[in-house]
Amino acid sequence: MLDPRPMGLYMRMDANAHRSCVIFASNFVPFSQGVLLSLLQQLVCDIGNDTSKKLGWMMDVVLAIKPTDGIISMHI
Repeated sequence: MLDPRPMGLYMRMDANAHRSCVIFASNFVPFSQGVLLSLLQQLVCDIGNDTSKKLGWMMDVVLAIKPTDGIISMHI
């Protein structure tokens, strides 16, 4: 079971390499838009550590976010 906290997801999946492709490789992303937006926010807040890995994750998350989704539209 994946850690439900957004940064827990990053820490577990990306311990050794840029592996966000495991989650974002298909059309189905198993996380809500709210979780994706929260993950993006947490990655940005701590961009000083593991910068290159986090930039890769951030690019994948941004592509998966749907700005018109009712859950997150008021936040972006």
